[in-house]
Amino acid sequence: MQNSPTRRGFLRASAAGTVVSGALVGGSRSVAAETVTLSGTVTAESGADLRRDEIDASGRDAFKETRIDADGNFEVEVPASGEYKLGYYNDASNIESGDTRNGSPHIFNLGKQYVGTDPVDIGVVTLPRAYPVDLRVLKPSGEPLMGARTDYRHSGWGASGRLLALNTEGYTVIDGATHTGLEFAEHVTAEVKPPAGDEYDDGTYKHTVTVDRPTELTVTIGADGAKWQVERGERGTTETTTDSGTTATTTRERTTRETTSRRTTPPGTAQTTREVPVNATTRRGTREGNESSAKSERGFFSNGTGTSDLEMLNDPFVLTVGGFVLSAAGIAHQLVRGY
Repeated sequence: MQNSPTRRGFLRASAAGTVVSGALVGGSRSVAAETVTLSGTVTAESGADLRRDEIDASGRDAFKETRIDADGNFEVEVPASGEYKLGYYNDASNIESGDTRNGSPHIFNLGKQYVGTDPVDIGVVTLPRAYPVDLRVLKPSGEPLMGARTDYRHSGWGASGRLLALNTEGYTVIDGATHTGLEFAEHVTAEVKPPAGDEYDDGTYKHTVTVDRPTELTVTIGADGAKWQVERGERGTTETTTDSGTTATTTRERTTRETTSRRTTPPGTAQTTREVPVNATTRRGTREGNESSAKSERGFFSNGTGTSDLEMLNDPFVLTVGGFVLSAAGIAHQLVRGY
């Protein structure tokens, strides 16, 4: 942030692109893609001096940056016929004095702009008043969680986490600054990635807050996840809200919580789940009942009603005696015919 190379490394939303060039068909020459001028004027509600602050234009095939001049104007050459996201970055050139805050947002989304083949002037854009936003990272014991990586984002545009660090109290600071935190307007998303290792989940915790006054976010990270606390107002005279385990603090936790909710909250669903095996049992019972009924209807030598007429044929004693009688009669018949 002290100079242009540092500034380019700091507060970057997306990777830089190159200007597209096209080769002439059937020839060895090449021509640069047509470019147009995208310009505008930026002022600050706080009255901050914006000279040397940065404007970035991020498109599908190009990433361009330029500086605001002493009159608040900027110009940047971009490839024609494309849509560009415009982002503002506070140069904070007074970092040498240790103060990076001047009432202008450190990061601000200026929206999207389509350019055709003619120059485009977006007019005057006024940056809203910005307020300090501190981000503190702690362990459950209250000690700073050193090794955690922090970042801030405004509508997708983000700071470069490698130039942000935690001080001995766990507050996020810009490398080289004495004041903690950054300034934002309207809203900001704080991001924290815990140190690598088995003690913490592998992921990034995120929390978005509205910014209309000085704000301090404290995130306590342990093995069971993150707990956010938001304090609004000057330090020491604050309005505090706490996001506990019942509030989603990361995409990962939100997904888990919603899954748990679906399993436990709708009583009708739980009852339906329990009814399924009951209904299955009932259906099985019906099928078994039908099979049993069919078996009772199938009598020996019979397929339907009238089985009671031949019930004695199912009696083993009757069958045995009957067989003996028939055998004796047969022998007697043979003896009679033999004479």
